[in-house]
Amino acid sequence: MAKDVFKGIKVTIPYAKIFRRLGYRVGVSRLISSQKDRYLKLIEDAFMLCDLTGTGRLCRAETIEEGIRVEKQYRWASQSLKKYLGLEEEVLLIAATAGETIGKAIKDLTLHNQLMEASVYDATASEIVDEALSWLSEWFNEKLRRLGKALSPRRFSAGYGDFALKHQADFFEILGLADLGISLTPSYMLVPEKSVTALVAVGKIG
Repeated sequence: MAKDVFKGIKVTIPYAKIFRRLGYRVGVSRLISSQKDRYLKLIEDAFMLCDLTGTGRLCRAETIEEGIRVEKQYRWASQSLKKYLGLEEEVLLIAATAGETIGKAIKDLTLHNQLMEASVYDATASEIVDEALSWLSEWFNEKLRRLGKALSPRRFSAGYGDFALKHQADFFEILGLADLGISLTPSYMLVPEKSVTALVAVGKIG
């Protein structure tokens, strides 16, 4: 199936998740007012630097002895992924990026030894791009519900468990991530750094 591309994805700032990533827990960790205001300003500044773009494609899938096969040609050895897919015959592949600007800002802050600021920017960008994946999942879920189908609430990413990171190259190819300005390093890392991919199983409702 053809892929869908989404530019300028709009999400809300997941403050609680960002603070949790930074090591703070609501009702447990305490910040004085001035600290909290400083963090909030940094989070909002980082958020403004994120330019969310995403893509997704529904693909045929089947289980095989070593794992699963997608689109009849991509064989992914992973028993946990095989168990996750079960009897389903379709998967959604999605990817999102926060763009280059936020990554450059994080590097600049680190270079200038502004490590606290860099950590807040990094945490914010990580959670924002994850929100973009959730946005993509919900968009496709609405589309699938009209067909009597629904996405699994759980996502799988290359590099998780026994699903090798090298399969990031297949996501890159299937989703045409170069069209989104994303590149892939020899070690299978996505560039810009705040870019992510995921697989979600598609099942029938009822």
